[in-house]
Amino acid sequence: MTPPSTVPSVARPSGRPLTTLPGPRGLPLIGNLFQLKVTQLPTILEQWADRYGPLYTFRLGRKPVVVLAAPDLIQAVLRQRPETFRRMDVIARVLEDIGGHGLFAAEGTAWRRQRRVVMPALSLPHVRQFFPILSAATAGLKARWDRAAHTGAVVDMPAELLRYTVEVITRVTFGDDLPHELAGLPQHLVRRQG
Repeated sequence: MTPPSTVPSVARPSGRPLTTLPGPRGLPLIGNLFQLKVTQLPTILEQWADRYGPLYTFRLGRKPVVVLAAPDLIQAVLRQRPETFRRMDVIARVLEDIGGHGLFAAEGTAWRRQRRVVMPALSLPHVRQFFPILSAATAGLKARWDRAAHTGAVVDMPAELLRYTVEVITRVTFGDDLPHELAGLPQHLVRRQG
């Protein structure tokens, strides 16, 4: 997300300039790019959080990136997001290119409207009902990947993750008792996208 020039109440009630946040030293013009390895990104970000605390900054070139590594800070940003925090332009373009026009891609008024509709379905008691479905779908995904690893087969990750997503959505929507007319829907949707 693109942070404002000051970090609002998630850091301090009065806001805090980005330049005062701790973080790894970078090089002029390139920032911390040479310190980041895509394959180790989560580990690097965790190590920096251990060193600099749950709210720190680093630079991608000249662009500042604010990292939040505490659930309460993340929750505050998610609530304030449409007014205070926006996605980086490059992420917004990627979401738009893949047809992401839902809650995760929306901004401003569209985000607020969609969030009001979706949030009751994402309440903890409601989501807890879906745990058995998520567990079963995840176990199926793991079993497929275990078989592929054992046989040395190549896994088409986008297709596999799409299949998993369609399976979860279909089972959450219709349960295990999918109407006969819709029995082939998950496979049809995956084939259509491929």
